[in-house]
Amino acid sequence: MTLVKYRKRPSLMNTFFDDVIARDSFFKDFLNGESAFTPSANVRETEKSFEIELAAPGFDKKDLNIELNDRVLTLSAAKEEKHENEEENYTFREFSYSTFRRSFNLPEGIDEENIKAKYENGILHVSLPKTDLEKGVRRISVK
Repeated sequence: MTLVKYRKRPSLMNTFFDDVIARDSFFKDFLNGESAFTPSANVRETEKSFEIELAAPGFDKKDLNIELNDRVLTLSAAKEEKHENEEENYTFREFSYSTFRRSFNLPEGIDEENIKAKYENGILHVSLPKTDLEKGVRRISVK
């Protein structure tokens, strides 16, 4: 017995619009009902640490979330705003939802216990201090 799969060939117009909508983040966000963006990040290495600066304007400190799991640092935020105005004959309601998520794979030698973060003027600063790799090396003599 032979199993043949028959697929109707889509029209050129449908594939064009499907492709445009699939690639354009505006349509993805609009269709999902939320506003998502990928914030810009600067990563700088110094002798003693790695420094991450993430542009996240419009958020409060309480909106930000930083997680470290299995050497993956995830910076995220979610913010919801609601406005309501009631008049005699009508009620006006408006809401918005903004979110982002960025993840960074951390190299070996990061002092995970002393990671620090601060948020100033719309920039999230994360400091990842390096450990002294020589301290972690233990020499074993061969007899």
